[in-house]
Amino acid sequence: FRDHKVRGLFEQGAYQSHGSEMSEMRSWVLARLLWNPDQDDSKLIDELLAGYYGAPAAKPIRAYLDLMHKATGSTYVGCFARPEGPQFAYPVMAQAERLWQEAEAAAKDNPDLLWRVKQGHLPVRTAWMIRWTDLRKEQKADATSAPWPLSPSRKAIADEWLATATGPGPAGWSPMTHVDEGGLTPHAFAARFATNPAE
Repeated sequence: FRDHKVRGLFEQGAYQSHGSEMSEMRSWVLARLLWNPDQDDSKLIDELLAGYYGAPAAKPIRAYLDLMHKATGSTYVGCFARPEGPQFAYPVMAQAERLWQEAEAAAKDNPDLLWRVKQGHLPVRTAWMIRWTDLRKEQKADATSAPWPLSPSRKAIADEWLATATGPGPAGWSPMTHVDEGGLTPHAFAARFATNPAE
């Protein structure tokens, strides 16, 4: 943009509510690069992860970002992409879940940081709930696959997701109010998963 003499730029993120995947990182890195586009974006990501989630949790979260980047490969991922593609295959999702659980454990002694990590974990849990049946089939079809990393109850995961999304956060934060631009509430979203599918 700078090299082409752009004088104005509009960038849009997840404005309707907090909780979209890595929205804090995206906003911060984008703002820093708009200020100075010659910066190393990878170093900016590392700086944000350590500063926002705490250094102990930053390591598994960075490993999660690297995992998803590698798994996605050349697959096109657009703004309204559904949870489909190689990055949502069971082996990748199982590893992603373990990394976020590791990050939560690393932040457990700091309530503010733990809340941030739990908010960051929500999009992964969202994909688990949406793809539950397919992931169960994939895991059972491969005898060498990793153990199921969650409760066997999708309803229990949905209840935990809702409690995290709508529970009180640190001072100055408010609960999530919308899941998407259409106005879907966290309660209405979690209600979709209030029963356990037959196996």
